[in-house]
Amino acid sequence: MIEQLNAALAALDQPIDFTVSQDAFTAGGDTPSPANQVLASICFYPPDSELCEAPPTEAEIEAAPERPENEDDWDPDVTYKEELQAKRDRILNAVRSLDEIDNEDARTYLRRELQAISTTLAKRYYLEHYVASHPATDTAIKSVRVKKIGGRPQLGEIEAISTRPQDVTVHAWSWQDAEVEYFVSGPPDGESELLIAFRPENTYRWVRKSLRVIIR
Repeated sequence: MIEQLNAALAALDQPIDFTVSQDAFTAGGDTPSPANQVLASICFYPPDSELCEAPPTEAEIEAAPERPENEDDWDPDVTYKEELQAKRDRILNAVRSLDEIDNEDARTYLRRELQAISTTLAKRYYLEHYVASHPATDTAIKSVRVKKIGGRPQLGEIEAISTRPQDVTVHAWSWQDAEVEYFVSGPPDGESELLIAFRPENTYRWVRKSLRVIIR
């Protein structure tokens, strides 16, 4: 199917545009949208299935003999008009289009795939520590860095917030250094969570990690 998809994409007169309206994206009939052209070019059945064959043409069906009414007169070596028409119907009915896709099913699929991809990406990164403990009297600026398994993190953006800024305040962050700076601003027994979101280079996906900061 992937080979068929790549071939169908290469044969399109215009690329699939995901920014057009839903009606334009799902257009069918005599002028199908690029997305429907691709679906119509792909056979989703085993390669040796008759559903992957080209359907008999109207001319071939018209030229074929009609099946005799008496079954005893049927010739097993002859393909009759009725058989060709039935085969054509089966093949054409097997062609998929966007009309068959339920919007909510598509959303569910995309959410599931996005979560799987995001989880895989997030597993490559970690914070140098997930819990930090500081005395209330130590108000010096602290830092926490984003690390990457098997290499150094190359980030495009980074941001951070404190869930309890009255206890722990975010001072600054740097995507170049993959680092967030913060300081203690609350009394003993306070705590906060630093939510650190960052976008690795060459991807539009963001990863979120958290640091629990405890005030002694």
